[in-house]
Amino acid sequence: MSSYGSPANGVGASRNRRFALNQIRDFCCPVESKLDGKWQLIRAELAGEVAPNMVTEHVVLVLAFGDYEVRYGNEISDRGTFALDATTSQRSLILTGVEGTNAARTIPCLFQLAGDRLRVCFGLDGELPGDFTTSPDSRRYLATYRRISGCNVDRP
Repeated sequence: MSSYGSPANGVGASRNRRFALNQIRDFCCPVESKLDGKWQLIRAELAGEVAPNMVTEHVVLVLAFGDYEVRYGNEISDRGTFALDATTSQRSLILTGVEGTNAARTIPCLFQLAGDRLRVCFGLDGELPGDFTTSPDSRRYLATYRRISGCNVDRP
């Protein structure tokens, strides 16, 4: 038996080790590195309209070393850089599109990171959203992601 109460090679031990490593990462790592990883889109809403599952299940966001990449299936649809916005009291990011659908655009975003869930509200109008909502008259994209791999991703 391992010190976690499960066989050393069992699923429970592995899950507990992963939980312990996440706790260490959350305590020691700066926010930027906590965001690094591959994130599966699990829910999205644009201007108050929820995206169908057949769309969300194919979208993966890759964050690594200040670069981002949006993949739809095996295709890269958007690529650029991201940085924490230290000028606000909320947790916010600034995305700068380099190629793809958001090339030459700057998009401010609010974000929440809780364990393996990342929620981002993108201000597509260039304004930082005040909250995590969308409506038909807003130019916001609200996305919820689930981490599918950790910080050990290659630069996009």
